[in-house]
Amino acid sequence: MDSLLSRYGKSRGQQPKKCVEALGQAGHGRELTQFLLPYGNDKIAAMGIVLKVNMIAQLVLTGFAFGGVPLFGYLYGAQLRAEMKKLVRFCLIFLSALSLVLTAVLCLFASPLMGTFVKDSAMIATGAEMLRWQAASTVFAGIVLLLTVLFQAVGKVGPSFVLSISRQGMVFVAALLVCVRLFAYNGVLMGQAVADVLSALIALGLLVRCNPMRQDQLESHAKTTG
Repeated sequence: MDSLLSRYGKSRGQQPKKCVEALGQAGHGRELTQFLLPYGNDKIAAMGIVLKVNMIAQLVLTGFAFGGVPLFGYLYGAQLRAEMKKLVRFCLIFLSALSLVLTAVLCLFASPLMGTFVKDSAMIATGAEMLRWQAASTVFAGIVLLLTVLFQAVGKVGPSFVLSISRQGMVFVAALLVCVRLFAYNGVLMGQAVADVLSALIALGLLVRCNPMRQDQLESHAKTTG
């Protein structure tokens, strides 16, 4: 079992994926800053706080999602198709429910959370609006995260890489460009939400196309490893 966990959990690109995500998060902040420049330094400062607060929710989801990597890898390696389907279904339901709770907390307490960092009422109001937009699509971000680690755990590097660079990478940039062109300042705020929804659709499409729980996928894996 240890060899299976090592093969399908640790050595299937976790570190490269983490590097890609780290670069994506850094670029994500820079891109938002660039688009907010025409609207003043207070907007940039507020967004900086919002991203840090929202990151806490994202880290909670990341922790739960990565907790399933060893089990995904083991069940895939052992060709336990029914058990894997149950686990993936449970994880999707659990992460979606947790995401909705986090969204509710961030949206309801957006102003108090901003007030913890700044005292200016105008910046609190600006930051609260930004935070609600960032939190609005948390459930879609959770789906993307879970399916990313699922593909990673079973050794499907292509789908995992595509999802790693979508939500805060190529899809985000494309969504931001379109939203800013259509809605100006509000487009900057809604860019991440749009990117999350689009990335979740891509993730579900990849799951249908490259579903590791399909019998043909398991048989292909058995022939490869056999």
